[in-house]
Parts: sequence; C-alpha cells; structure tokens
Amino acid sequence: MLTTEESFRRRLGEDTYRRAQETRAWLDAHPRRSELFAYLQLKHRRD
Repeated sequence: MLTTEESFRRRLGEDTYRRAQETRAWLDAHPRRSELFAYLQLKHRRD
C-alpha cells in the first residue's frame, strides 16, 4: 500500500510534487500563512 506522499508523487509527477513540497515549506514558514491559504482557496472571479 502506498503512503499518502507516494500517492501524491505518483499522481502529480516528480517535478510538480517537488514544487508542491517547496510551496508547502514556504507557506509553513510564512508569517501570514492563514491569509495566503484563504486567498488560494478563493474561486477565481472576473472583474
């Protein structure tokens, strides 16, 4: 059985998975992490 990390690596591909890890590390260290997550979860709207 695959671990969660192995499953995501397979589904996303190595390059995208690596980029997601880097992004997660950046978000985890960012002082406004919660606000960034809220922004990323917004649906795109046209002005």
